Amino acid sequence: MEKEELKQKIRDKFGTLSNFARCAGMDRYELQKQLVRPDLAAKEITRLHGICRSTKAKESDIRVEQLETLKVKISGIGGVDVFCSEHPSFSRASVFQIISGRRKVMSKGVRKLFDHFQIE
Repeated sequence: MEKEELKQKIRDKFGTLSNFARCAGMDRYELQKQLVRPDLAAKEITRLHGICRSTKAKESDIRVEQLETLKVKISGIGGVDVFCSEHPSFSRASVFQIISGRRKVMSKGVRKLFDHFQIE
């Protein structure tokens, strides 16, 4: 395996080198230094590939059932615009991103929206 193939596999599975480093418990700067070196040994590439294969990417905290329930409840109110005009603490862009599935991690804002609708 070549260095460029390894980088592509990391990007395909984790999105970025930073995400891979965080999930694998590695220092991002050290990883970048290793991948920039032109004399990176095949043994090191094989080691990093093994880490990539064995490390799991972070799963989405938001389950599909939760997302569907949220969509139904917001549609029942009248949509994102109506909900956000009645509740100005929620921004239209954020609520739309959440219900369209662009936000995948249960952040404080997402948790606040789910708590508002009492979705577990």
